[in-house]
Amino acid sequence: MVKKWMTAAASLAVAALALAGCSSGDDPNGGDDTVEVGIITFSATDVAVNNLVRGAEEQAEALGYTTSVVDSNGSVDQANTAMQNLAQKGVDAILVTVWPSSALASGLASASAAGIPVVTLGGGLADGVKLSVDDSLNEPVAEYVMGKIQPGADVLKLTYRSGRPCQLREDAFDAAVADQNYTVTQQEVTIPGQVESSQAATVAWLAANQVAPGTSAIWTCWDDSALGAIAGLKQQGLEPGDVLVTGTNGTKEALTAIQEGWLTVTLWIDHYGAGKQLVDGIQEILAAGDGWEDKEIEANYEIVDASNVDQFIADHPEITG
Repeated sequence: MVKKWMTAAASLAVAALALAGCSSGDDPNGGDDTVEVGIITFSATDVAVNNLVRGAEEQAEALGYTTSVVDSNGSVDQANTAMQNLAQKGVDAILVTVWPSSALASGLASASAAGIPVVTLGGGLADGVKLSVDDSLNEPVAEYVMGKIQPGADVLKLTYRSGRPCQLREDAFDAAVADQNYTVTQQEVTIPGQVESSQAATVAWLAANQVAPGTSAIWTCWDDSALGAIAGLKQQGLEPGDVLVTGTNGTKEALTAIQEGWLTVTLWIDHYGAGKQLVDGIQEILAAGDGWEDKEIEANYEIVDASNVDQFIADHPEITG
């Protein structure tokens, strides 16, 4: 592996070695010249994150990089430990998914001490984080809900506050509907087990509320949770369209649920493309060194509902295989 991203102090040290007689072809860090990227996935059960990892791995291979993937199993402590282990291993860059950068202090400290740049999907910028791709993007979904459900409706909100994208999506939804006088029931979803916990929360909500078709909604942070909610609706004998259900990510399963009438809307986010963006960003960061300016960019997205789902699938055959 090769460390192309260096602090000013590290660059001076390399220069000193060169003056002392090191040949220009030697790798001052030892080892070979292959760039290795450590990828910390939020959870191997998350379809959208798996799409991002696939895009990142494919782009890394195209650039001649190698990758090491570690599953944090929905645990921020495991994510920090994984970052520390990757820093000790000496990877050239670390890609983290979902976890707020503010919750990765120990992992970021280890990476910074080793001179390893970190990029993130959804974590936001922080000391040591050079590039963030924002995939929160919930304003379009909130606006869609307000256009379909009247003020005063019953809303089940399935949340996941440990992940930064879900935090921002929930905050955006709350702000958008603040004056709608919705009766909101909030339930935190567990990961792993997001589908099952969402199903159980939906069944409990239905048992406690008189749900009239067209007057109720279930807001979810992402499609896995929406699919769990749909399972709960089916379990209680409701019909497609009785309850407005929202999702985010635009997974294959979510698109099928829209076609069947169970899922009202999803916000497709190009996580596969975001994985490629982050690896391309790593290449630029390593080349720029101290000249790199930290930045956050927005992932590509599109609202998908019954009006455009068939065309969307035709335009994106890679999603449904």
